[in-house]
Amino acid sequence: MKKIYSLIIYFLGILAMILSLIFYSIDFNPLYSFLGILGIIVLMINLSNSNSCIYKSQLLILLIISFIAWTIIPQIIPYHGIRSDPEITEFIVLVFIIVGVYGIIRQKICSKEISIYMPGFELTDNRKYQEANDFFDGILKNNPEDSIAWAYKSVFLRKLGRSDEQDEARKKALDGNFDHKLFLIRKNLQSFLLSIIGHSYLESEEYEKAMEYADKSLEIDSKNVYSMNIRGISLIKLERPDESIKYFNEALKLNPKAANVLNNKADALRKMGEYNKSLKIIDKSLKFGPEKSFIWLTKAEILIDMKKEDEAHFYLNKALEIDRGNEDALKLQNKYFI
Repeated sequence: MKKIYSLIIYFLGILAMILSLIFYSIDFNPLYSFLGILGIIVLMINLSNSNSCIYKSQLLILLIISFIAWTIIPQIIPYHGIRSDPEITEFIVLVFIIVGVYGIIRQKICSKEISIYMPGFELTDNRKYQEANDFFDGILKNNPEDSIAWAYKSVFLRKLGRSDEQDEARKKALDGNFDHKLFLIRKNLQSFLLSIIGHSYLESEEYEKAMEYADKSLEIDSKNVYSMNIRGISLIKLERPDESIKYFNEALKLNPKAANVLNNKADALRKMGEYNKSLKIIDKSLKFGPEKSFIWLTKAEILIDMKKEDEAHFYLNKALEIDRGNEDALKLQNKYFI
């Protein structure tokens, strides 16, 4: 179904651009330029549904700017059924088309670069650390200097009992650079790399270092949802859940469907004693990430804190059904249900 939806969106976006060019070649009207810009935006929205470097909130800004342009152009250059000062008009239209095309190209390249690593990210997220290690080793076999692969190995090496290799993996990641990558996406990749290093320190329980790298990442790309999430989790671990909410909220403005971020916000609210709010957020998280064991576990923890052990048992069982090796779920089971 998602594939059909994507194809329809692509078709509508391309059709809008083609029609705008046909109409524009026949006779000028600002509506046609807006139609072209709208076509570009539709394509970009479709692209942003995948692993993207552009988020819907940014696209909304572009849409608003485009609408304002459509409103202002007729005031500057009144339409009387003939082309009026076409040089100025064409320049304005061209600027918006260039912005849209730039966005599409940058988005496509960035998504392609990051998508290479996504299977490994998913395996790590689902606690399949050995499989994730094998995946990234495969990447490093072809490119021993791949910074992102080294960075992500440093996230789970401790889980595999190889803590002594963690610092070396981080060093190899940080020694690399993205000079060989297209200039359009170098900053995004550098920010992404630093956020992974922050994640690595989070896993080794060095929370101040995790926040340090998350902050470095956000200095380069202030819209890095991954880094905001790392920053928020670190604050929870440092028993400052009230401060973490700000970072989760910022991340969710950019990506409202981020299941991991929703889960962590729910956990922060739980630790603040805001159980009803926490339940609402965790239900949203389950909607977007029902395959993730740790989200079911978080709901079980919330219900236990609310003294609803019977309900909690159901959600704990769901967590273990998805991942029999979930250590946190097993600890909770041993504490309350055995």
